[in-house]
Amino acid sequence: MTHVWDSRRVESERAGPTVSVHVVHLPPDQGADVESDFLSSHLPFALGGVAGVHPDGSAWILVLQQTARAQDPEMSFGEELGILDRAVWRAIAFNPGARVAHVTGWRRPDLERVYERAGVMASSLELWTLADLVAGLLAECCGADLASLTVEFVPGCAFPGLAHACQHDVFLDVFSQWQQRHPEQ
Repeated sequence: MTHVWDSRRVESERAGPTVSVHVVHLPPDQGADVESDFLSSHLPFALGGVAGVHPDGSAWILVLQQTARAQDPEMSFGEELGILDRAVWRAIAFNPGARVAHVTGWRRPDLERVYERAGVMASSLELWTLADLVAGLLAECCGADLASLTVEFVPGCAFPGLAHACQHDVFLDVFSQWQQRHPEQ
């Protein structure tokens, strides 16, 4: 993993019930950092993601998206996932060498089960939005412990008692610390 980003800043526009995960593989001559920034800038539903480099030197991107507020409350999970999927396909059309290798979708209960398997009680997640649950998984990719994140979520600091440039957001603290440990990325 060489890159992590967070796009939750416009979350108020996206309170839909569906999250998608798309893994995109890039041609050998493209860098994960540049292409992940480009891809996510063309995705109106992007929440964030991680990117990296395979052992053979080719890059990959994992991008997470959340649907907008449902205009049609009768819209199915598959229909919402289709909206997110089409957004990725439109964005990678600008990069003919890129290919989508894996797609999955989640709803809140799916993500809560991930946290429960990590030892987090469901009651600890009551204040968390769907975007927060996704950001927690990104933070876990950066080495954070999900149970610790839930304890620190309300105070808004991932590292109380540790001198650091606090971002006043538990997830941004984790991402910032990860970037500091991986400056060459």
